[in-house]
Amino acid sequence: MDELVPTFEAKVYARAARLYGDKLPEVVNNRIREEFGYAAASDADALMLFVRDTFQEAGLGTGNVSIRDNLGASFLAYLLEINGGINPLPPHYRCMRCRHLEFDVPGNIRVGTDLPLKNCPVCGKLLLGEGFDIDPWFFYGICRNKSPKFDFNVPSEKIDALRELREFKITRTGLTDYDDFHRPAMQMTDQLSRLADMTGIRPETIPVGNYPQTAAVIDALEKGGSFVGVYALMGNFVRMMLGRFKLRSFYDLARLIALNRIPRTWLGNGENLMKNGTLEQDELLACQEDAFEYLKTIGFDRRKAFRYVMKIISERKLSAGQRRELRLHGASEWFIYSCDRTPGFASISQSISTAIVAWRLLYYKYCVDKHAFYLSFLETANIAGDTREILEEGENSILDALGIVMKIDLGGYCGWDDEDKFALMVAKEMIEEGVMIPIYAVGRL
Repeated sequence: MDELVPTFEAKVYARAARLYGDKLPEVVNNRIREEFGYAAASDADALMLFVRDTFQEAGLGTGNVSIRDNLGASFLAYLLEINGGINPLPPHYRCMRCRHLEFDVPGNIRVGTDLPLKNCPVCGKLLLGEGFDIDPWFFYGICRNKSPKFDFNVPSEKIDALRELREFKITRTGLTDYDDFHRPAMQMTDQLSRLADMTGIRPETIPVGNYPQTAAVIDALEKGGSFVGVYALMGNFVRMMLGRFKLRSFYDLARLIALNRIPRTWLGNGENLMKNGTLEQDELLACQEDAFEYLKTIGFDRRKAFRYVMKIISERKLSAGQRRELRLHGASEWFIYSCDRTPGFASISQSISTAIVAWRLLYYKYCVDKHAFYLSFLETANIAGDTREILEEGENSILDALGIVMKIDLGGYCGWDDEDKFALMVAKEMIEEGVMIPIYAVGRL
């Protein structure tokens, strides 16, 4: 493994220089050095370099990857281009032409993708907003004690080219078998790949966040547009949440997905706090990082805040002693109430990864070609085949995987327009040709 370290560090610093300049800013250099220490202690550097080389050999672009675990959202993984574009640095502006940087940004903006539009003061080019502000301890552990693990979703067509990763799993901890992936996440990466082939637009070239070319996506989020065809946004629980939880930005989308991962962070919890006027939406505890940041605002240092959050997640309830300590530090009663009612918190890094894929799918839908979008969904939604397997997943899965595709459950939710009728037409054609076997809604067409 030792012989890989110079290559690993050289590749990391080479891309850091391309993005941030030959003289790296202190915040960038310090983060790289901190993560180098964590990676070396756990042999994560060898794992990440192996994944990078294998991805390249398989011709897998970073836009077609979504991550599902800790290591994938690290800054080192971002610089090696193996995590789908998650930059965990604090929010900042970066100029892609002259490499001008600004880390002094409005404090009320949680992520760089939601920064207001701004032109570079040096060359005039529109600045790129980046940075999701994720502490490295959530990837590596406070004592560098997390096993190196890189779980990811890739398009089905690339799995054969990545089979050697299975052999790597036998000798090294950290890679999840593709068969264990959740179907929705896998379907979304398949859909992205299919859309890239159909439209000629690569996913990694699609801007994520507040940009002129994504105005239609932002408009669709704000107005509650049709999310049919984006698996992560099609469940009954998500539709119920959207009655109160408003989507105004990319970060709202990521937090919605985090709440959807652990519903009890919303049901009987955040939802109640918003209903009675105790909290605004931005104050909700949607993920573990929200609790971490709140504890720091009431005087907990970084180490203590992190340990508290990990204990809440592991024990799923505050102890009497923890409640007393929190009140002594001036914690609000709503924070104690919320922590007592959640079985844990989702990771914002995984939610951001899913949100990036969902955003890119919405871009294809609202900014490129709705017809291609619907067709790609119907081709990849896995709603044909073994009826028994689908039935065993319960009624909600039937509604989500079939009913929503057929539009039977959304007539009053998103309206009927020409594109929706086209989706119906395509679905009907696929049924008639035997490509798709509906088990719930065929009589509705």
